Amino acid sequence: MNGGQTVAALYAWVNGWIWFNKWVRGSLIVIRATPRFSLPGNCVRTPFDHRASSVLVRRRLTAATRLGSRFPCPAVNCPFFQSVRHDTLSPTMKIQLEPSKIRERDLNLLLLEEMYSSADFQQKIREKLGFPPDASFDCGRHQVVEAFGESDLELDFVSQSGVYRVLVEDKIDARFQPDQILRYQKRAEYYVCEKRPNCKDCKTVLFAPRFYAPSKVKGYKALPHLQYEELRDWYKQCADGDSRIEWKIALLDAAIKKHQESQKSGVGKPDESARKFREGYWTMANQEFSDLAMPQPLDRVGGFIYLYPASLLKRVYLVLSPSKGKVALWFGGVSGKSGEKEIRTLFGAALDRDMDVRGAARNVMLTLKGQPMNRRGDFFRYAVEARAGLKLARRLAKWLEVNGHLWSEYLS
Repeated sequence: MNGGQTVAALYAWVNGWIWFNKWVRGSLIVIRATPRFSLPGNCVRTPFDHRASSVLVRRRLTAATRLGSRFPCPAVNCPFFQSVRHDTLSPTMKIQLEPSKIRERDLNLLLLEEMYSSADFQQKIREKLGFPPDASFDCGRHQVVEAFGESDLELDFVSQSGVYRVLVEDKIDARFQPDQILRYQKRAEYYVCEKRPNCKDCKTVLFAPRFYAPSKVKGYKALPHLQYEELRDWYKQCADGDSRIEWKIALLDAAIKKHQESQKSGVGKPDESARKFREGYWTMANQEFSDLAMPQPLDRVGGFIYLYPASLLKRVYLVLSPSKGKVALWFGGVSGKSGEKEIRTLFGAALDRDMDVRGAARNVMLTLKGQPMNRRGDFFRYAVEARAGLKLARRLAKWLEVNGHLWSEYLS
């Protein structure tokens, strides 16, 4: 071997040794940073390399343990690496939730989860509602659409005497609609008398912040009130540093803050012009169309007006939409194109020419078209259109009285 070949061989050997040393050192770094691995000695602590697979770690672990004692790692004695502490790489977790983006659905699912996961919390709710001592939590459902409307949550307790059901209405900053509690009451009666023969009692519970704004809606004060603060304090009792529970507490704090901010900004307060329009509409209906049983508006009003004539059947709603100028019968339990086809087949020749049948996400609507109105305008300017809309509603109520037996047979 001449001098040039010797220099080339020496260069290749040194270069290979450098890269081999780097490879071993990288193995020790990845292994040390991987959770639940522990190596003897003073190893380098660096952030976890997410790109390293478990297979790569195992392979390098084998090689490192075989060669670690024979080939020392230069980084071990480096002052920079020795100064790095593991706790500086895991800062305290900060939970940041924006109150304006919290929705009632978030709180509903939180409550439902606690009902399923905590026997002590189940007992707390049972005692709060006065159910029998032997009643135990059986099941819960979210966003239940049934007769006379929708429940945010429904909870069932079972005892030897029967089923005890809870209808939960969640409110962060929105107020009750004028007929919302009435719909809950009718739905509770429906469960006890018809839907579930073994349902002994059905109660409606308000799930809302402690200082939820008082309402003039009849029956509001009689509702049992499960406060956000109660659930938050419940979590605080069993937090004990659990990051999951801390997150739930932060979620409830954000919802409470959203409610407080809405009270200051006026969100959820009644729209005065819409309320006056509804009062005019109710006065006309009460005087000229009392058989339609339009509820009296007392607080915040929405875009739909539910009517309760005597001919109303299970899962059927008679609804006025002044802004669209439409009056409709909503058939629950059927939906979409398939539900539309079923309603057309069911009623067949009984459908009038001007009746439009259309399937929606949660129901099928049988609609009559009237004249649209500005529900925030002067009612007396729209008196003719309003009277025509009420006549259409009466027509649908009488049509249902004649043909409703087809729907009853369909349900049975």
